[in-house]
Amino acid sequence: MQIPKYLLIFSFATFLVACNDTATKADSDDIPAEKKEVDNANTIAAPPTAGTDATIATLPDSSKSATESNKILANIDQYLLSSAVIPESTSNADGFHGAAVKIENTLKKNSFQKIMVEVSILLADDKEYRTDYYTLYNIEPGSIKTIKIPNTSRGSKIVSHIVKVKSDELTKGEWVLTGSKFVPR
Repeated sequence: MQIPKYLLIFSFATFLVACNDTATKADSDDIPAEKKEVDNANTIAAPPTAGTDATIATLPDSSKSATESNKILANIDQYLLSSAVIPESTSNADGFHGAAVKIENTLKKNSFQKIMVEVSILLADDKEYRTDYYTLYNIEPGSIKTIKIPNTSRGSKIVSHIVKVKSDELTKGEWVLTGSKFVPR
C-alpha cells in the first residue's frame, strides 16, 4: 500500500508544479509595461502607415537564392536543355537507329552531381511506344552529355525531360524531383 500512496503524492506534486508554471505565464499581463522584457526576435513590426518615411524590407540573400533555386528547379528543362538527335539516314516509318539525346547545362554557376532524364519514344501518331529513364553524372556548367538511345523498329519521335536532379548549389545535395513534379521546400 506504500507504493501507490507515494505514487499518488508524486503525481499530485507534479500536477501542482505544472499548473503553477502556467499560472505565472498567464499572469504576465499584470506586469507593468515598463518592467516587461521585449523579445525582438519574436516581435512582428506593424506595417508602415501612409505618409511615413518607411523603407521596404528586402529578403535576405539566402531567401533570394532559395527563390531563384526554386525557379530553376521548377523550369529545369529551360536550363538543362535536352535535344533528340536522330540521323536522317536511319530515320523512316519503320523506326530509327543510332539516335541519341544530348543534355546541355546552360547555367553558368551551377553544376549537377546527378540527373535523371525521362526519354519517351513516340509512334507516328504521337502515342507513347516506350519510356526509359537514364541517369547522368557530373554535369558541369556549359558541358554537354549524350545518351545513346536503343534502336527501335517502331518509334518515329523522341521526347525527353529532366525529372530529377542532385546539385550542391540548388538542392543542397538532395535528390529532388523537378519540372512539373517539383515541390518547393
